[in-house]
Amino acid sequence: MLLEAIADIATHEVTLAPGDAHAEARNTYWIEAPSVERAMLTASEVVAAFHATVATLCTRVAGPAVFYVWHDDRAGQLRCGITSRPAADLLSVRSIA
Repeated sequence: MLLEAIADIATHEVTLAPGDAHAEARNTYWIEAPSVERAMLTASEVVAAFHATVATLCTRVAGPAVFYVWHDDRAGQLRCGITSRPAADLLSVRSIA
């Protein structure tokens, strides 16, 4: 279900509104999976699912955008978002390519 949840992100409407962080907050997603499922997946599979999602989004989203992912240790969730802000404006950026 985790990989499907990641893929599903590409089906949602994307709001790009430079200068309006509140509007772009709608592009934020929280993804959870049971520990049993997480144990069965490799990091490479999860990264590949995010790359596929980004590829799909690139065909749908007009204009420059940044897709970013992070792990919230306290919540035990993967979180991701899409913004019109430059990557340098994000708190911490690290490539997973």
